[in-house]
Amino acid sequence: YRKGDLEQAEKYLVDAAARLPMNSEIQDHLGDVYAKRGRLQEAEALAARLSQANPGVATTLLVCEIEEQRPDLAKALDLVTTALAREGEHGALQLKRAQVLMALRRRAEGFAAAERAIELADPEPWLLETVASMYMQTNDPGRAKALLNRALERAPDDPTLLYRTALSHFYLNETEQADALLARVLEIAPGNGYAWHIRSQLATQTNDAN
Repeated sequence: YRKGDLEQAEKYLVDAAARLPMNSEIQDHLGDVYAKRGRLQEAEALAARLSQANPGVATTLLVCEIEEQRPDLAKALDLVTTALAREGEHGALQLKRAQVLMALRRRAEGFAAAERAIELADPEPWLLETVASMYMQTNDPGRAKALLNRALERAPDDPTLLYRTALSHFYLNETEQADALLARVLEIAPGNGYAWHIRSQLATQTNDAN
């Protein structure tokens, strides 16, 4: 559900949970979607069952997400810090710690935790993309671009990664690179309205320059 379609994600996960009720990974993901949609009672009920049946990193991340959405950021930070002390260095936990620190406006610590998450996770594209979004949100498209290019090496045909990389080039005024990546996005996902929008802006800039 990185593309933001939480409603559709919930439908798939509810169906999967009905088919595989003992699968804790599915339950963790479903709880995360509930939390992100603001349905905290349902998320808490799932988290409580999972904490009894199969406590672990994924369930800790779910509980932290619930506290973030409440929001009780201080409690979320305490939870993830305690989990890191218990579990040892863990990429997903460090990433969650980074996100909570950023929400608390402790940016230096947040970015340090994010970079540590990258070191720990032998970075998966989703993790690189998540950290890149943190840099984009704080007006550092150059660092975001570097991370997104690393992610694209592992997932070169992912339209979301291609779009976000194009966006980093766009904000750096690297118009040719941005346009080439957007063209690739539209080959894969011709209905991507965001890509069409940025491409239209690039065309306007080119016309103005001429």
